[in-house]
Amino acid sequence: MFVIWYLVIAIITGLGIYDLSSIILYREIKGGENMQVKKRDGRLQEFDRDKLKNSFTVAGAGEEEAEKFTGQVEAWAQEAAVDNVIESQAIWEKVVEILEGVDEVAAERYKAYRGSL
Repeated sequence: MFVIWYLVIAIITGLGIYDLSSIILYREIKGGENMQVKKRDGRLQEFDRDKLKNSFTVAGAGEEEAEKFTGQVEAWAQEAAVDNVIESQAIWEKVVEILEGVDEVAAERYKAYRGSL
């Protein structure tokens, strides 16, 4: 059932097979554990997909683009995490990298948004 759910999401959102397979493989290896994000002050927070997606939306991405980019970052983060923990700065840098590849203005908006938090 889990694999079917992700196939449906991939079809709807346009996630690539690499992104989809990374998510499925991660869930199988990690047993579905929730990834943690290490904040700048050292606190750990559960990875929040909606928060990440919102950051793409604030930068000016449409709903479909935001979902696609979120899937890309999520798949990358699952691979890059050490002991199921990823640094918030690393996520930020990946988001900027994706946005710069698509729209420099959106990347600048995202940088400004983070600076205002």
